[in-house]
Amino acid sequence: NALQVSLDKRYTSGLSFQVAYTWSESYTADDGWFNSEGLTVQDAYHPGASRGYAGTNVPQALAINTLYDIPVGPGRRFSTGNRFGDYILGNWELTNIFTARSGQNQTVVDSADIANIGNPNVYERANQIGNPFSGFTKSKNEWFNTAAFAIPAQYTFGNSYRGLIQGQRFINFDTSVIRSFPLWREMQFKFQAQAFNLFNHTVFGLNEYNSTDINSPSTFGSVDGQQATGNTNRELQFSGKIVF
Repeated sequence: NALQVSLDKRYTSGLSFQVAYTWSESYTADDGWFNSEGLTVQDAYHPGASRGYAGTNVPQALAINTLYDIPVGPGRRFSTGNRFGDYILGNWELTNIFTARSGQNQTVVDSADIANIGNPNVYERANQIGNPFSGFTKSKNEWFNTAAFAIPAQYTFGNSYRGLIQGQRFINFDTSVIRSFPLWREMQFKFQAQAFNLFNHTVFGLNEYNSTDINSPSTFGSVDGQQATGNTNRELQFSGKIVF
């Protein structure tokens, strides 16, 4: 189930931008083996009981990109009326890319094969005995209420909902500033400054099954594992080229 909305402004007067938003829900009983977000069917005789949020479920996603070639200078929309002023204020270009999306869903599991079916993979869910989202102070060391889950009784399957826990939101902002310096006729020098993850927003992933495995008490419930895929520390890059 999904709703997709987009807004596009074509390149006019030096400006173009695009805004895209998606609201969606994705459910499955078995989405295969998608890292720690995926989970196979718990009870092969009752596959419907394993239906829940898919590992690829991303409820909300927003992407915005802009391009602005500042229209200042001779023959442009705006001019200072002074050649030197136009040279200083003109020939600037700004580009931005902003991305934000919900964290991915993960399942609280019990890796000890309590049901005793001989499955060597992590397949069994923990029992839910309380509210995972209240009664605790949320932090990177306790992303959800760990006391809300318990190990199932011997030879039974867990009853907690598949994909119940949602990881940290992904937020990223990239930007670049380009300055063109006219040299001679059509020849120009272009200087470009780029910043990736400008605000250095760190996104930690739930540390694979260690964060959602009730049998890993030292890391259960924490999000201080490795950085999420696609999230890097702030990076600055500078470059120049001659265009002729």
